[in-house]
Amino acid sequence: MALLADLCVPPLALLMLLVLAMFGAGAALFAATGAVLPVGLAAIALGTLCSAVLLAWYRYGRHVISLGSLACAPFYVVGKLPLYWKFLVQRQVDWV
Repeated sequence: MALLADLCVPPLALLMLLVLAMFGAGAALFAATGAVLPVGLAAIALGTLCSAVLLAWYRYGRHVISLGSLACAPFYVVGKLPLYWKFLVQRQVDWV
């Protein structure tokens, strides 16, 4: 069951992009209709994800990377955008 749950979680960069997209969609819906619940739930999800990453870094990653290197993580996530876009648009069909 634990391995199945692990397979359900996307890579961290993709998970962050999905949560940010959810927050953006909630903010757009809030701007259009004034609905607070979607943006509130998305903000909770974003805060929980950021807190989990910071807590995991504090407990296990401080000796591996510095806080300054961790602060560069958003640039890494943005750098993954072309890879995910290529996966959606130009799917590899040949076996390598």
